[in-house]
Amino acid sequence: MRVLPLLKKKMMIETVIAPSPQALGPDDIDPTLDLEREIGRLCRENNAIILAHYYQDGEIQELADFVGDSLDLSRRAAATQADIIVFCGVRFMAETAKILSPKRIVLMPDAEAGCSLEESCPPDAFRAFRDKHPDHLALTYINCSAEVKALSDIIVTSSNAEAIINSLPQDQPILFAPDRHLGAYLARKTGRDMLLWPGTCVVHEQFSERELLRLKSRHPGAVISAHPECPEAILCHADHVGSTSAMLKFVTDSKDRKFIIATEPHLIHQMKKAAPEKTFIPAPGADGTCSCANCPFMELNTLEKLYLCMVNMAPRVEIPQYPAHRRQEAAGPHDGTLPTGSGQHRHAGTQTLLRPPRQRGVTPDPTDIDRLIDTALVEDLGKNGEAWNVVGDITGHAVIPEDAELEAALTTREDVVVAGLDVALAVFRRLDPEAVLEPRVHDGDHAASATVLARIKGDARALLAGERTALNFVQHLSGIATLTRAYVEKIKGTGCVLLDTRKTIPGLRALAKYATHTGGARNHRLGLHDGVLIKDNHIAVAGGVGEAVALARDAGLSYVEVECDTLDQAQEALEARADVLLLDNMDTNTLRQAVALRDKSADTGAKLEASGGVTIETIRAIAETGVDFISVGRITQSAPAADMGLDFTAREGAEEEDKKKDD
Repeated sequence: MRVLPLLKKKMMIETVIAPSPQALGPDDIDPTLDLEREIGRLCRENNAIILAHYYQDGEIQELADFVGDSLDLSRRAAATQADIIVFCGVRFMAETAKILSPKRIVLMPDAEAGCSLEESCPPDAFRAFRDKHPDHLALTYINCSAEVKALSDIIVTSSNAEAIINSLPQDQPILFAPDRHLGAYLARKTGRDMLLWPGTCVVHEQFSERELLRLKSRHPGAVISAHPECPEAILCHADHVGSTSAMLKFVTDSKDRKFIIATEPHLIHQMKKAAPEKTFIPAPGADGTCSCANCPFMELNTLEKLYLCMVNMAPRVEIPQYPAHRRQEAAGPHDGTLPTGSGQHRHAGTQTLLRPPRQRGVTPDPTDIDRLIDTALVEDLGKNGEAWNVVGDITGHAVIPEDAELEAALTTREDVVVAGLDVALAVFRRLDPEAVLEPRVHDGDHAASATVLARIKGDARALLAGERTALNFVQHLSGIATLTRAYVEKIKGTGCVLLDTRKTIPGLRALAKYATHTGGARNHRLGLHDGVLIKDNHIAVAGGVGEAVALARDAGLSYVEVECDTLDQAQEALEARADVLLLDNMDTNTLRQAVALRDKSADTGAKLEASGGVTIETIRAIAETGVDFISVGRITQSAPAADMGLDFTAREGAEEEDKKKDD
């Protein structure tokens, strides 16, 4: 058992990674066992999901339900209905998953899978460092222990750190931990003189500038993409610097064909999947090879250990008393409204909205999903006090014996892109906590007609009571994802990105935007609260485009989009240095002229978004005008529900019931 105690304000925070007292070991595994099949079986039987960081071995990535960077994985896991989260990564990542999902079981394949950054910043030493600099705000990189997170003011990722630093008052002193290379990079980018903790990543520290330049000379056309944890000697030669997700997107979107990748080389597994026609070369270490860049901690995780941790239900991560406000901050949308300080050291400052269209997509809050399910069940089952009525299905309770059980297959009757399957299954779990739920596909998968999406076993009354509610969710969201995918396919290869809008059914916006992202679109602003869009009425009241943009800037809003109905307004918006021009209801000829205007003002960096009356027939021609984005309300407003149904069978040998009908 590994216990890391931290005493802070008389509160003990413990991260406990506990083994099973009667655990099976590697010698107990049958050498003929099909590990991949057995891991899949254990996931289905235990309602477990597997998360794999980009730095994991490819065979583990292929088994995972979600592959990504550390915080995004924990957020995605929190949005599911899984009972068990198996995190194939390192210790601080599993801790983050437990922080965001405190009621779930969180497992690690190997309890010794630590992190050099985490180990470089012991809690006691960090507390003493803070005490020496009480006026400094502590920005801490997520690659640290739960104890250090609890001692910090703001937790950042490599993706959002620059924006968060820029949102802080210029006179606010900042200390940054634990990665000095990332801190130095951010200091250069933001112009802030930050106090840096002296930690480094063992992977990124090993890259050799001399060998990188030699490699570049052998591949003169190769583009260098580097992670900001690399030393400045590496970053100064990079054509692109970004987080793991940003690096993956960069190489996927780039027109270049050959890349040198300066981060842990297992990220290349996803790059090859996303762009198989391109060449990816790992950046070298001092010996001229990439072997030193493999993370030794990530390599502790193997298929055998993954299997054993699911059999033993250990090593298990527990953080009994992690502060609630820290949990909420970690779950919050840091790519939306940026948080001001919190915790032990607070600072005063205005919140700044920095929210271009989301690349990672909206992740609905599990609490909101539970609330939506409860509301929907009240509609069907009526109320009993403040909750839905457990005996509200009067027909079912009159006709079906109390102890009857059913099996059901959720089947699609047309080709679909699946979305909302977890929500549908959560309806049945809400009505029957003992129900056995076996998803056969994942959200985002294409499923052909007649595909079984999931199997459900449980109390007959409960399953029948939840049938329509579950179908309503998955049919509506899959319909949105399917239509979205059709629009995305139409503009494939143009470089243009499809955006969704706020035209959603009231109360279902987060789920609708989740569905559009699942279908391949990028999420525009969630609401009026997290994105600036100056429209015609705002312009009329402000007195003009330039005046409206100036007022927004004066209010501290640094990412400003302006609706333009004419080329004259587009020119005004460019002169006012708006970040995005929404070109409303312009024909393709006018759009091309707007693109030409923007290209003459390329120093502004403005993006162009076309909107208004876009259909599946016209979107390709609009994309070919050269605009950056196209927003389409139809994908959420007019998407038909996917045709799906539940086929029920009595579990005690009764004749099959035909449930393929609409209420």
